Amino acid sequence: MRNVARVLAVVTALAAVVGGLLVVAGRDADDTAAPPDESTAVPVTGQVRITGSSAVEPLSMKIAERLADTHPGIVVSADGPGGEGFELFCDSAADLAGASRPMTDVEAERCDANEVEHVELVVAFEAIAVIAHPDHPIGCLSVADLYGLLSREAEQGGVGRWSDAERIEPPLDLSQELPDVALDLAVPGTESRAYDLLIDLALRELADERGQIDAVRTDIAGQADEATIVERVASSPSGLGWVGLGTAAAEADVRVLEIDDGGGGCTAATPASVRTGTYALGRPLLLYVDLRAARANPALVAFVDAHLDERAYAQAIAETSSSTLVPADLRQARATWAAARP
Repeated sequence: MRNVARVLAVVTALAAVVGGLLVVAGRDADDTAAPPDESTAVPVTGQVRITGSSAVEPLSMKIAERLADTHPGIVVSADGPGGEGFELFCDSAADLAGASRPMTDVEAERCDANEVEHVELVVAFEAIAVIAHPDHPIGCLSVADLYGLLSREAEQGGVGRWSDAERIEPPLDLSQELPDVALDLAVPGTESRAYDLLIDLALRELADERGQIDAVRTDIAGQADEATIVERVASSPSGLGWVGLGTAAAEADVRVLEIDDGGGGCTAATPASVRTGTYALGRPLLLYVDLRAARANPALVAFVDAHLDERAYAQAIAETSSSTLVPADLRQARATWAAARP
């Protein structure tokens, strides 16, 4: 029953976030950037090809399912996630590229060389939250602190207590003196999006600087169920773990730690701080649209319109059911698309 209650709490929290987003991003008389109403649009046919990030693809494919209600003749196909997403996009082998990072200058030059004019749209965010026992004395950890506790280098350095992070050589620029208590970790499994996000946002940069492997320590068995992580951390006074922000927002049994990125002080893990970019363990999810392809393909235009329609978007967010996914305020994306849309 406890796990059922936790699932219901997560669903309720996600629904509240999405519901709040609709108030912010809802269409009103002054919202001239809103896309056409798909419910009254004349059906079009055609093919839309998507490539790129595994974080964006599930959301886009849920949008495709919604689009099929009004445009059954549009066929949306995904090439599957992979590092070659921008390469395919800039070679005109895909109409859209989902990404969890901006296009690099080299990739943009490839697009320019192939005359692939494109527009970048922020369609969502993803974030994780670090959790500790509710009575733990620490309320904020820096990215360096996280590296000293959770990285493969920490494992190799024999970090078994919180304070052991201070013994790693060469020394890390830790934000504080960590308590001399056992480090009781509960971590996601390698198949989890939350697992990948910790590496990308908290471990990789420091690992590269130090010539180390950018990986999570392997001496703790990963958990497939985030509810199990929460339960373990909540039951241990020295517990530490991380989960998707959606899961953390629904939990009262753990302390959600603030994060210091080393420059702006401690920031709470909230959808608002993720959207403003002030929270270090979150990032935007991007959709790149080939405008040349859009001018020749009404199906592509209809698909992007649907991606930015608040009703279809809210349904897709809810059905994706990812604890790391944070809805975007679509007003800016709609304005950007309205200025570029054929």
